[in-house]
Amino acid sequence: MFRPFRFINHLALIVTVQILWVQSEGLQRSSRAVVEFPMGTSNGFLIAIAIPLEIPGRNIYLSHNFEMNYVLPSNVTQYRLWYDLFKNSKYNVAETVRRRRSIETGSRFSRRFVYELLAERMDLYGYNGTACIHKAICETFEAPFYHYNGVLGDVAHVSFRFER
Repeated sequence: MFRPFRFINHLALIVTVQILWVQSEGLQRSSRAVVEFPMGTSNGFLIAIAIPLEIPGRNIYLSHNFEMNYVLPSNVTQYRLWYDLFKNSKYNVAETVRRRRSIETGSRFSRRFVYELLAERMDLYGYNGTACIHKAICETFEAPFYHYNGVLGDVAHVSFRFER
């Protein structure tokens, strides 16, 4: 399963390592240069997803922001701190990866899970959640959403379509 945040973290780590351990070929030296940043600097990544809501006469967007901040090292000794702590610990990377892979390979997110969450939320507000979900599924089956309903119509169609 593709996990975008893990991919971004790995990409950031690779880029940081390449920046930190640059071998200067232009000067014909065999030593490595280390980049130091001023005190208090940080590196941040921001990912934003905006979905336009189709309301006539208005520009309204539903947006979700994901932000990651990393403090950058301001001293040469900080590059080795994480390695020394990790090296001296009893943490076994191979065992952890094997255990995580063996726990579950399937998806935890399903329509049934979404239906149960929606029904539970409707029950909190005094509605019959299960009956509402069943009615939404039946109505979507009888009169499906079409392309003019936009993104929300597509999401509702995928969420409430009937499968045997």
